[in-house]
Amino acid sequence: MMTDLFTELMEKESDIIIDEMMLRPSYVPNSIIGRDGQIREIVPILKVVVKNQVPRHIFLLGSNGTGKTVTIRYILRPLHDDADFREVYIFGSNTTTAYAVLKEIAEECGCLTTAKDIPMYEMRQLVQDMIAASHTPVIIVLDECDYFKPAVFEDILQSLLGDDRSDSPHVSALSIAQS
Repeated sequence: MMTDLFTELMEKESDIIIDEMMLRPSYVPNSIIGRDGQIREIVPILKVVVKNQVPRHIFLLGSNGTGKTVTIRYILRPLHDDADFREVYIFGSNTTTAYAVLKEIAEECGCLTTAKDIPMYEMRQLVQDMIAASHTPVIIVLDECDYFKPAVFEDILQSLLGDDRSDSPHVSALSIAQS
């Protein structure tokens, strides 16, 4: 009978999937094969966070499924052991407006205390004030940033980094996009 087969299959342990954690988007392996060159290029750019120097900004561009996101997560994980910084991860496919991105950053950093929406200029000012007052650097990963329209992406970067993008001592934007 179909119900008996269904019940049997539902109760049986799967021998196909050994570790379900490996299937989650947040999974970071203990090692990454074939990415040593990229890791050697990215780590020196991000290690300024450990030294409390002015962070630089990174734009990673590559084909779908090539390991951009997992490489960044792999690099940031041990960096937390050596440095005190805040990491905010934004997915462009989930959050496509500048307002929504800034609101998510404000919520992640704990500086948004109201559930009601505030005007864009206030949200921008709130995030800029949080960054300026922060004693710990903030690394903002804008993953799948190719989902943002160019004007939206520009607005996000301007809101985070200000007009002088070379000298923002408390924030580093790490943008990841598909080529």
